[in-house]
Order: sequence, then structure tokens, then C-alpha cells
Amino acid sequence: MKPIFIHVPKTGGSTIGAMFGEHIVRHRHLPAFTVRDKVSDEEWTVWRFGFVRNPWDRVASWYWSLEVGRRDHRLHREGRVQDDILDFESWCKGETFLELKGIRRNAEKMLTDPDTGELLVHMVYTFEHFDDALKDIAVRLGVTTDYKHENTNLQKPKDADYRDLYTSESYEAVEKMCAWEIEACGYEFDQLPVTVPVRAFNLSTLGSTPSGST
Repeated sequence: MKPIFIHVPKTGGSTIGAMFGEHIVRHRHLPAFTVRDKVSDEEWTVWRFGFVRNPWDRVASWYWSLEVGRRDHRLHREGRVQDDILDFESWCKGETFLELKGIRRNAEKMLTDPDTGELLVHMVYTFEHFDDALKDIAVRLGVTTDYKHENTNLQKPKDADYRDLYTSESYEAVEKMCAWEIEACGYEFDQLPVTVPVRAFNLSTLGSTPSGST
């Protein structure tokens, strides 16, 4: 049986799918607990993994994808996002995009049990150490790759910095919404990717809570 990849939005899932698609099961943007309920008990025993990302950066990346590239984005084509979307402040506060269903699927909601808080994947990699993660995943899957990830968010304005989008209110909205991954990885608003202290965290038995490890 193939390992299961839980795709937290805007954490490199398209790259993971392109590189390892034939070797993994990928349920696009479905939370781990939903996947667990969809598969058999035996299928759920496989190795499971996902990614987290600095939440202030991740929220901005999703915003650029939907706002700047609005006409070309799948959610716009499907009529799931208003054409008159939005200022960034409203985006962070959840005042658009169907109550911001996608953004509110933060790492905690995607990777843990909503009733118990249990971590439902065996390994959580940090997006900031993506190339190292790809190498580790390749080893675990028994495949070879020389791929090096590059930012492919074509909707991001040239030389844009996510930090320039935020006010104190939008900063606090994301901080509150994504408290789990901020605590688990030690994310900070002004943090450079190379200074993120946690490369990955895991669990030794189901029911454990996230703990940082190198």
C-alpha cells in the first residue's frame, strides 16, 4: 500500500504530486481525519506525512493566488470565490471566500483529530526546508530525484514581501487562526526561511502531540 500525503494548502503539494504521485496517495486538500474516515483500517496503517509553512507567508501566498490571478484560478472558474474579492484585511479576517473555508483549513485542522487533538500523520515537514524534505521523502519511498524546488507562485507580484501586506489586525487574525503551527515550529512573523529552527516533527505512536526535532 502507498503512503498517504495530507496536502495542507500552499505548502508545495503540487510539487509533491508531480514528483511522487505514482508512489503516494494524495487526497487534495482533504483533512487527515476525513481521509481516515474514507479509507480502510488497513490502508490507514501506512506512513502518512504533510507539510506546514510560516502561516503569515502561507496566507499571503493563497491571497495572491486568488486575487492577483483571480480569473485563471480553479476556484474562480468553479464560481466558489467572488469576482470582486477582496482586500487583504478582509481576507485574513475571514469575511470572504465562503467564510474563508480554505484558509481556515490551517495545519491543525488538516493534520490533527478535531475531537482529541491527536496528530494524525507520522511526519510533518516544514516548507522552509523543502529541498531537505524532498530528499528524505525520496529515501523513504525508495526513489531517486535530483529535483530542486523553486517558488512557482506566478501570481505573486514581482519582489513582493508578504510582510508588507499586514496590519496589526491582520497579523493578529493569522496569529490566532494558526496558533498550532506557530507553537509547533517556533514560527515568527519576520523570520527568514533559513532561520526556521524545526525541519520536521513526528510522532512515535498515534496520540502523541507534536514535538520539534531536527
